[in-house]
Amino acid sequence: MGMPFWGKLIPFKAVRKRIKKEWQKKEFLANVRRKAEACCDIGNLEDLLAKGCIFPHLTGIVISRFARIGNGCVFYQNVTIGRKGYSTEEKGCSEDYPQIGNNVIVYSGAVIVGPVRIGDNAVIGANAVVMQDVPAGAVAVGIPAKIIR
Repeated sequence: MGMPFWGKLIPFKAVRKRIKKEWQKKEFLANVRRKAEACCDIGNLEDLLAKGCIFPHLTGIVISRFARIGNGCVFYQNVTIGRKGYSTEEKGCSEDYPQIGNNVIVYSGAVIVGPVRIGDNAVIGANAVVMQDVPAGAVAVGIPAKIIR
């Protein structure tokens, strides 16, 4: 869509540029929200976007609203983050859900379930199933996930 028609009426190029950039950012966020509603189940999308989390391929991502996610995390397609098992009663107890630190990268197809803690700057490999804690700066891969570095 671009900038609104009245943006071209502003005489100063620097101001026009800033308005255009802000408008593009709003359009981008609206597009992300639209895609997330169509193909994902992210419990607190607005909070994650405000924290600077990135979703390069927004398809099939499931993140529980009770999971605690840090700042600047990256989640690729088909990632699942939630509680281990199923209960008929709706529990808001965050002890049963994963806690993910800052700047964690979770590659496609990874599953993080149960009361696990993922440290800052950790990397979860593609298709890994994480059911135990991952220390800060570590790389976890495999089924079940093992720390390789």
